[in-house]
Amino acid sequence: MLDLNSKTNIKEIIFDKENGSTVELVGAKGVRLKLKRVFATEYNEGLYCILAPVNKVQGLAQGIALVFKLDEDSLCLVKEKELVKAIFNAYYSAIGG
Repeated sequence: MLDLNSKTNIKEIIFDKENGSTVELVGAKGVRLKLKRVFATEYNEGLYCILAPVNKVQGLAQGIALVFKLDEDSLCLVKEKELVKAIFNAYYSAIGG
């Protein structure tokens, strides 16, 4: 499992298609969320990834995946609907959908 508080290069982990590790995000209140990599891409000069919760998350419907923007040493949840839609469209194109 990858803990983003470690000194691991996030970009290398997220863009490594062979990496089966889960990503563990730790929120400000210490809440830990384990996610698996679904897709990673470059889009409009930014780096983005789609991550899906490994376990059921309260308040999140089953089967939901989230889009994150990669910064140098962190992941930031993308909330802009049009950007989320664009990243998912890139994912669907990549898998032939």
